Amino acid sequence: MNVTFVGFGNMGKAIAQGLKGNGKYTMSATSPSLPVGVNADNIATNPDNTAFISRADIVILAVKPVQMRDVVEEIKPFLLKKTLIISVAAGISIQWFAQNSLSDFPLVRAMPNIAASLLLSATPLFANSHVNKNQLREIEDIFNTIGITTWVKEEKLLDTFTALSGSGPAYFFEFLSVLVKGATQLGLPEEIAHTFTLQTMRGALHLASANNQSFSELKKKVTSKKGTTEAALDILLQRGFEKIIIEAMQAAYHRAQEIGQLQEN
Repeated sequence: MNVTFVGFGNMGKAIAQGLKGNGKYTMSATSPSLPVGVNADNIATNPDNTAFISRADIVILAVKPVQMRDVVEEIKPFLLKKTLIISVAAGISIQWFAQNSLSDFPLVRAMPNIAASLLLSATPLFANSHVNKNQLREIEDIFNTIGITTWVKEEKLLDTFTALSGSGPAYFFEFLSVLVKGATQLGLPEEIAHTFTLQTMRGALHLASANNQSFSELKKKVTSKKGTTEAALDILLQRGFEKIIIEAMQAAYHRAQEIGQLQEN
């Protein structure tokens, strides 16, 4: 199965990294910054976006939304009708692709995240009506290889998933950075603060994954009446931690919608 990435930034590389151990896929990638050749992961590369299109079974569009119109116009003459197209660009709808000369092609929108490189992505999927059952299974195989998947019934829910699982790793990294900063202000060397922050979060994640209890119930297990954890959580509550996180997610959601609207104009 020949898979071609058009655009090979962080997301394209993360997906390719996750798929490289699966011998089913022969991968190639194009981007103006890539040389002609084969990289260390045995992925054929080329600066010409059209170089591998005509032989591809699957084309993964991994360019920035603002670049999508030019890229679609560039590769369209080289696409075969049977070619399955996957877009991982936030905000750009199936309707937009239909209006830009791809209405007759099988097309899937996927919103993986950067953890695809470690086979830990969480990917929502939405397909147009031209995607057949075999192609649906192929899509599931690809994205189940790099993590978990779910099909959404309404395309607009992809923007919700963008705010949760697409942007979510960055929220987590920001929180980790703040924990390290707080620990260093309280006297720990930065290296030790970093190590203990990672281990603490790793342990919390494993506890959350291994139990059938709600996050709220697990939180109560850590929190003693008038103890240190309660004192910390009281500050988070007083300063509007929940409100801030929800507003951040809403901002990501609305930005995904804005990106789509900008491309339609």
